[in-house]
Amino acid sequence: MYIHVSLPTQIQQVQQLAWVKEHYPSLFDDIKEMVKSKQFLPVGGTWVEMDGNIPSGEAFVRQFLYGQEFFRKEFGLSSTVFWLPDTFGYSAQLPQIAVQAGMKYFLTQKISWNLTNKFPHNTFMWEGLDGTSVLTHFPPADTYGSDGSAADVLKTESQFKDKGRSRSAILLFGHGDGGGGPTEDMLESLKRLGDVDGIPKVTQGGSPQAFFQEVEDKDKSNLCAWKGELYLELHRGTYTTQAQIKKYNRQVEFLLHQVEFLLSLCASQQGYVKGFSKEMSDLKTVWHKMLLNQFHDVLPGSSIEKVHVEVKEIYQKGNWSTSVKQLISQ
Repeated sequence: MYIHVSLPTQIQQVQQLAWVKEHYPSLFDDIKEMVKSKQFLPVGGTWVEMDGNIPSGEAFVRQFLYGQEFFRKEFGLSSTVFWLPDTFGYSAQLPQIAVQAGMKYFLTQKISWNLTNKFPHNTFMWEGLDGTSVLTHFPPADTYGSDGSAADVLKTESQFKDKGRSRSAILLFGHGDGGGGPTEDMLESLKRLGDVDGIPKVTQGGSPQAFFQEVEDKDKSNLCAWKGELYLELHRGTYTTQAQIKKYNRQVEFLLHQVEFLLSLCASQQGYVKGFSKEMSDLKTVWHKMLLNQFHDVLPGSSIEKVHVEVKEIYQKGNWSTSVKQLISQ
């Protein structure tokens, strides 16, 4: 596997890593070694980069639970950065859930796309329903796919809304929407822009954790706070389009609640839960399938037609109800 020697590579969706482990075990072993050498940086800690509004509270919890569980089991670490750059709004319950999952930092970019009311901050404290706060950063270049140009570096400085409160910002570069990562030209461009008169100083080779830790140590006391939901004034149709997928999602959430409630009753009987290891494993598999389909373009209905057709077939032919009801009957 080729990794640019001067630049760590980031991993943020656990489902993709689970697929690599299943289908390409030798490649996954290489990834584990690169995590140890800090060439690969696991961040995000959720099963997928999910929709930020439609899933139930319990589904949000499971995104973090199973994501962090995979990181701990396979890499011996947990992510401290909640990484969700591209979804269509963010529920006010997320700060509490993220912090309970061991994450105290949050990065996203999408709110910069608001149509009417431009969000007033780039680096701030986001406070949830219960008062829990996460240190949050919106990269001021307003993109997750910069080409590493001088124009984007200058935009990072000129559009930074928290001058005087904080002194650093992140530039997300590479072919980020659809995969592919950065090119050699992008890396070389940013290298040459490292220390040029008239342009903000550019530093490569760090990590999201290091950025947030520096902001926390130097600037946290100066930052403003935003309380409640982060509402995106764009893509509003994502709450209604592909309603059948949304219906299937909620039905499976209800079914999982039923079976887990009954398993909890069994577990309350001393020693009885020991006989349910297979059922618990099967239940986790069902959760993984549903969490995958809560990806931020699948559940909102903003994918291409082929995806919508495939997801509906998964729900219709996957015997979700039968699988869960079998668990209940057992």
